[in-house]
Amino acid sequence: MQVKPYTLGRSFRDELLSEQPTGKESFNAGLDIKYGITTNLTLDLTVNTDFAQVESDVNQTNLTRFSLFFPEKREFFLESASTFQFGERGFGTPQFLMFFSRRIGIDDSETITPIREGGRVTGKVGRFNVGFVDILTGAKGAAPKTHFTVARISRDIFQRSRIGVMFTNRANFGQDQNRAYGADANIWLSNSLELQSFVAQTHTTGSGNTDRAWKMALDFTKDHWGWNASHLFIDKNFDPQVGFVLRDDIRRSRFAFRVSPQPNGPLLRRTDIRQSFDHILNRAGRLQDWSYRLNFRNELSTGDFVNFSYRRRFVRLDEPFDLRDEIQIPIGDYTHNEFNFSFNSSSKRRFSTSVNARWRGFFTGDLFVAGGGLGYVPNRHIFLELNYDRNQVTLPEGNLTTELFKFRMNLAFTTQLFLNTLIQYDSEANELSTNIRLDFIHTPGSDLFVVFNENRGREGENFFAGLPTRNRAFIVKFTRFLRI
Repeated sequence: MQVKPYTLGRSFRDELLSEQPTGKESFNAGLDIKYGITTNLTLDLTVNTDFAQVESDVNQTNLTRFSLFFPEKREFFLESASTFQFGERGFGTPQFLMFFSRRIGIDDSETITPIREGGRVTGKVGRFNVGFVDILTGAKGAAPKTHFTVARISRDIFQRSRIGVMFTNRANFGQDQNRAYGADANIWLSNSLELQSFVAQTHTTGSGNTDRAWKMALDFTKDHWGWNASHLFIDKNFDPQVGFVLRDDIRRSRFAFRVSPQPNGPLLRRTDIRQSFDHILNRAGRLQDWSYRLNFRNELSTGDFVNFSYRRRFVRLDEPFDLRDEIQIPIGDYTHNEFNFSFNSSSKRRFSTSVNARWRGFFTGDLFVAGGGLGYVPNRHIFLELNYDRNQVTLPEGNLTTELFKFRMNLAFTTQLFLNTLIQYDSEANELSTNIRLDFIHTPGSDLFVVFNENRGREGENFFAGLPTRNRAFIVKFTRFLRI
């Protein structure tokens, strides 16, 4: 059995731009336990769970009608995360996940809610893969005390195939209760052809809604060519409150085809030429979106990548879209073109660069996106990265320009001492955020963390007007790893 207790001291200052700033010092302690029930089955217990040492989220700009997706960074939920996968797979923002661990301990407004206690069982029982999570979070602000339960069972069949079921439950004390349950199957019909499928249903007490989602897909993959065909259905009120749904009330059909010639010449090593077509209806059968995309992803002999793409897209707005409080896009049908270019140098280089540019029609106007980054890795002890992204929207209803800056510095002084820094600036919010984390591994598995977080800037002003401090936190956390 492994036991890791922690103690933590925190000093926090908030509302520093107001006439009545607040301050608070606090002390906390907690415990994590890992116990091997069998050689293949592990029990994890946690009390007063703390994630002070976790890196801050990377800023994003939202110019869509849908939610942003932030990946999980907390170690407790990253462990054995693959056991609980249910939903759409792939890169980028998923359309649907049955279980999205950021729903636990982080409310809809991104406010941290305390995890009071919890447990997790993961591993194998015979030929079955099992996962069970049970966590209680405390009330904070508008977020009520909440009990989360997640259960996942799957079984490996044939050589690479798997079938499974999943159940999630979210009980908000004194309010409502939400349940989701479903089954999925990923079956390799041959060495190159995979059938991917799932069906899920949700129910929330008091709402009277019992809504479904399902998907069927065929994915054929070979080195030189491949194709994918799928159909996804999500009901209008489908609501897995321990999961993630990008967009409800859709019937999406998708087909994609790829050819990948490999000339291995003096200039070009490989190119992926992909065509894809998406067609989206609502449940009533009314067209909502369609898009055609042609993409060329070229790997050069130097290891660099140069990508070009073209997209033709139709979007229907059945209700006005508030891009920002002062900019409203009217109801209507919109068809536009999109052109993309990106360059990424080889990650093996000591000095790396990236450049991207995109122009597209944007409802009644235009959107131009430009950005890039620089990376420098002189040795295994130092990693430096600088990124910049700019969005420029031009509309008859109003113009919008946003800029994001990100600087990251990771230093490994020794195998026991690390310093990680993330500094970001969001021009729209006029917010400069700093996250500095020092990690000293004083004994194997045991850490001393020193964390400094600060947010600066007055909303409505700009960078050159000065950046007074909004809030600041200083945290010291000590952990000790014990094997009993």
